[in-house]
Amino acid sequence: GVCGNNPNCGASAADTANFTGLIQEFRRQLDAEGAASGKHYLLTFAASAGQDKSSKIQLATVAQSLDWINLMAYDFHGGWEASGPTEHHAPLFFDTANDPHRNDPVLKNFYIDFAVNTYLNAGVPANKLTMGVPF
Repeated sequence: GVCGNNPNCGASAADTANFTGLIQEFRRQLDAEGAASGKHYLLTFAASAGQDKSSKIQLATVAQSLDWINLMAYDFHGGWEASGPTEHHAPLFFDTANDPHRNDPVLKNFYIDFAVNTYLNAGVPANKLTMGVPF
């Protein structure tokens, strides 16, 4: 599988297309090997649930080459946030009345329902979307 946890880290403008090309090339190579061996090789992607990251990926195009996308529906908040209050690690829905980030254009979308719908609305087939959850 491929991990696309932080496509913003040192990214260039070409990285969106480069990532798509990388996934497509992986699929081509795996299919060629599969044709020779008579096997199907899985290609999966561990994907960030944050729209600030997923918006940098051509999700519908990438999904065509993948067996599934494992949506990392956790780590929405954590110790890396400089100031409090402590937030839920993997909220299913957004608490519009009580969430201190309700006015933050990025953080107000850090919840599972929003992430799943972002991928579905971007053209990822529901049968290719799995959800990684914290435990």
